[in-house]
Amino acid sequence: MADTQRATQTLGELTALGVRLWLDDYGTGPSSLPLLEQFPFEILKIDRGDVSHIAEDPGAEAAVASMIELARSLGMAVVAEGVVTQDQLAVLRRHGCDHIQGWLFSRPLEAEALSDFLVTGHSEDIDPLHMLRQ
Repeated sequence: MADTQRATQTLGELTALGVRLWLDDYGTGPSSLPLLEQFPFEILKIDRGDVSHIAEDPGAEAAVASMIELARSLGMAVVAEGVVTQDQLAVLRRHGCDHIQGWLFSRPLEAEALSDFLVTGHSEDIDPLHMLRQ
């Protein structure tokens, strides 16, 4: 990303081929507003470190809400990673987060277990559909 002109060209070529670009771990490292504006990202992933305290820390919640609003204003969808509690899920829902991922729904799964999960809606030790209905 040091050569932004070349990166912009390459990323533009990839999107022209149908590749969808996600910006992972937003809120960490060299993430910046110009980066979001300049490159053709479709999805912004909020880092789990930013999600971890949103249910008990109003400042953390405000920061995540701002990230969601920023992504929306730039036409991006939002994924929050590292969601482990119902309270975190409730905060993210309240702020209109598009997608979540984390141990609240399932531990990481091998391909075969993932196939079963997609068919049945639950893994061997977690039933996410039940959790969503609560």
